[in-house]
Amino acid sequence: MKIVTIANNKGGVGKTTITYNLADQLAHRGFKVLCVDADPQANLSSYFGFDVNDDKLDTLFCSIVEHKKAVLHKFNENIDIIIGDQRLINLSKIIAEDPNYNLSPATIFNEILSPLSLKYDICLIDTKPSIDISVQNAFAASNFVLIPITSGEMSFNGFLTVIDTIKYVKRINPNLKILGAVANMYNPRTLSSQELLSEFKGNEDLLFESKIRITEAVRFAENNKMFFRLQKRNYDLKIDFNKFVDEFELKTNLKK
Repeated sequence: MKIVTIANNKGGVGKTTITYNLADQLAHRGFKVLCVDADPQANLSSYFGFDVNDDKLDTLFCSIVEHKKAVLHKFNENIDIIIGDQRLINLSKIIAEDPNYNLSPATIFNEILSPLSLKYDICLIDTKPSIDISVQNAFAASNFVLIPITSGEMSFNGFLTVIDTIKYVKRINPNLKILGAVANMYNPRTLSSQELLSEFKGNEDLLFESKIRITEAVRFAENNKMFFRLQKRNYDLKIDFNKFVDEFELKTNLKK
């Protein structure tokens, strides 16, 4: 199982939307996909149709603190998810104060995910828009980090913060690699999008060749904080995303 964390230190770059649609497209291609919602907002879990306010549902927090193993929820034949919830905000504090907790705080996710390595082809971890113990844990368990970026200085600064964190976590996980940055909500006609790409001059290998263009449907969803799912009528966007998934498969050497 390849493990890819989707991260940026800035919100609003489309991490969760990319995670959902990437999982959906890979599942349609026949891959077995595990999604992990490591964001306390649990938007990815909501996108998959789970009620994150249902106290009866076991979540990632329950998996880590109570069960010490992953509790899986099935979405369809090819996608399972470990659900997120608000209690992840207090994860580091709870672990630090629990004398009976015997897992290293830096390798919690690895302990949870490693028993599943033969069950899935790919694991996608959606993270919160900041660097904390849950994000560092995700990096420590991962093979790759995918960094969605949008136009704007803060998005690129968030990218740089992720790069610095990867360098730090490589002391724990020396096999961790930067999969690359993918330009999301990209508009080649705007100066801001052109400036974003110019930031990678000399480091083009860190940038996906494929770019995901902005459309009216995406703009409406983002402005109204709504979930966006690729559909047949989103023809241009589906072309972009399929090219991105093709490149994702190639970069991760993903095979069934």
